[in-house]
Amino acid sequence: MNVQDVRFVVTDLETTGGNPDRDRIIEVGAVAWRAGVIEDRFQSLVNPRCAVPSRITRLTGLTTAEVFRAPDQDAVLDDFEAFLGDAVIVAHNAKFDVGFLNNARVGLIKPDRVLCTLKLARRLLTTPSSKGLAALCTHFGIPLVRHHRALGDAEATAHVLQHLVRTYQYRLDDESLSGLLALQNRPYAAGRRTPAQFQHLRENVLPNLPDVPGVYTMLGASSKVLYVGKAKRLTQRVRSYFSGIENHAAHIRKLVPQIADIRWVETQTELESLILESATIKQQHPTYNRAQTKYRTGAYLRLNPAEHAPRWTITRALWDDGAAYVGPFGSREDIETIHLVIERFYRLRKCDDDSFVQPEGCLYRKMGQCVCPTAPPKKRTKAPSIPSAPADHEAYRRELDRVDAFLRGEDRAIHAQVALGMREAADRRDYEEAGQFRDLLRVLTRYQDEGRQLALRVMHPLRVVANSSEVHMLTKGRRHASFVWPIESDVWEAAWEGLSEADADHRLRREELDEVRIVAQWLYAQREEVRVIDGEPGESLVAFRERVEEAVLAWASTEDDPRRDETGRAKTSDV
Repeated sequence: MNVQDVRFVVTDLETTGGNPDRDRIIEVGAVAWRAGVIEDRFQSLVNPRCAVPSRITRLTGLTTAEVFRAPDQDAVLDDFEAFLGDAVIVAHNAKFDVGFLNNARVGLIKPDRVLCTLKLARRLLTTPSSKGLAALCTHFGIPLVRHHRALGDAEATAHVLQHLVRTYQYRLDDESLSGLLALQNRPYAAGRRTPAQFQHLRENVLPNLPDVPGVYTMLGASSKVLYVGKAKRLTQRVRSYFSGIENHAAHIRKLVPQIADIRWVETQTELESLILESATIKQQHPTYNRAQTKYRTGAYLRLNPAEHAPRWTITRALWDDGAAYVGPFGSREDIETIHLVIERFYRLRKCDDDSFVQPEGCLYRKMGQCVCPTAPPKKRTKAPSIPSAPADHEAYRRELDRVDAFLRGEDRAIHAQVALGMREAADRRDYEEAGQFRDLLRVLTRYQDEGRQLALRVMHPLRVVANSSEVHMLTKGRRHASFVWPIESDVWEAAWEGLSEADADHRLRREELDEVRIVAQWLYAQREEVRVIDGEPGESLVAFRERVEEAVLAWASTEDDPRRDETGRAKTSDV
């Protein structure tokens, strides 16, 4: 009979002691379990016709007065026998529970219909070291409610049974009830039989894994690519697939038996492995990879400093054109919300090109909603009904700086303005406008409470970032070179020579966009750890290199950790 078709009654007893010949049952709890589902429950106190010892009261909370009001043992066992029927009885340390039940009613439990989860755990699991019920619940992440009460422990044992049955089916490739019953009395090694396909991997592949970052490829029959992943430490990550297999997610449990071989490529740093992993997945199309199988473009905010009055616009394309790009944003809705905040609460140019070139200026400037430095009209024909705000290049620059502070997460005054607008609209009973303010506030709170997500400028011409273990040289948002401490001088020199061969002005291809996205996400994840040096506008490569080398020498010293600022506090990178 298939184990999934069997009705199990998982049972637990509370007693006055541990000797069935002398002590008595004070509580019976049981659940009917089939195919991973609890179908029914049974619970009853039992009158033991004797006092409950104080140590048992401290353990279970049951008192003599409480159990003396309960039914007699024979009446409870009549009901329990009906509940049991022809099911297989299960208990954790079944010898104890079956001993008490058969002592109370001879022949109630048949020996060939008993399954002990303690014995199964000892034969199927190498961890945890203790196979007690509490330890197994912690191991499997099972909540243990009302421990040392019969029904609570019976329900926990049923969930343990589910995990053990799944492990049995996987390890021994068997789903029969007879095999499960026989396993509990076989030698321990019988339950831990290693699948045949693992022997080659464990003897010839896993021992050769290096303890360095890299990308691994799992191959099936005929060298079919099954899965591609990255690791900070290849030996640790890849070995994890072959231990505690029963605890992995379902798709990993399905993957592991198909692995025939494993290949890997070593990298110096985690960032290199992230970029290589993404490229490999898109080239190989592995069967079991769910993420990164398609190119993602993302959305960015763009500011072109070459414009007379620069303004932030939305774009999905990145150009190597000297403009500032911020992103990528998670969704079109989010970037449109952030762009709306900039247009509504900052006095930057909002008009189209036709209005911008008009001598008299646009309506936004006349209303004081823009400090755009347009030229004054040559001839005043008629005084405007609304006085024009004076044009001021410095004022416009200050407004751009305010937006920069907002995007870096440093200016949270906008929160107060949006919250105030929402309250005022609600007071006016303009609930539609209040709802718009509410949606703005939600997006602002989510982004700025996450840290400096808005501050990721992705197209710096030159950027060097470092943490306590590695250094990266970035150009136009992509990785140019990576190093680990200590840096070899010839490798360092070669990286700087390659910087003179910068790409010409062009629109980034999808492969380049993907790398920009990965680098930006890595920088965000490392924002509390990294130091950043950016090339200044007009700064020569020689001057930038001198600044970088001076900083790198300081970072490499034990007294100046890249993860700390001058005061010794954790530093957040201005990225």
